Amino acid sequence: MTSHSDASNESLVAYESYDEPRLKKVVKVTPDKKVIGPVLKGDAKAVYDYLEHLSEEKAISLKEQLEATGYAPIFFTSFADTLPSVSSESAIKLEGGKEVVIKKDMVSIAAKEEKVSGKLSFFLICIY
Repeated sequence: MTSHSDASNESLVAYESYDEPRLKKVVKVTPDKKVIGPVLKGDAKAVYDYLEHLSEEKAISLKEQLEATGYAPIFFTSFADTLPSVSSESAIKLEGGKEVVIKKDMVSIAAKEEKVSGKLSFFLICIY
């Protein structure tokens, strides 16, 4: 189906509208690239990717740690094909065996409620 989508330039998704808008809790993580880039240099991209793809639960945990201590250690230990994972100590598991410290001014984490009027549904078609 990916080939069909690419060839036809059509997205194989459908938008399902709700009868009434719903409130959904959203956690937005925004790394400050102007602060992180010069400090972390070559490791900055991995840190951006990690921060931008945090689950809601891990983002809230990171926010609490940053508010309590002002920093969160990130350990680069091994490469994974998937997005970086984080332990309870806020460790990114990536290549290199390095430790990077994220400071409170390097990231903004905000929880808010948004009105959602529908959702995207992706189709999986199996051909036998």
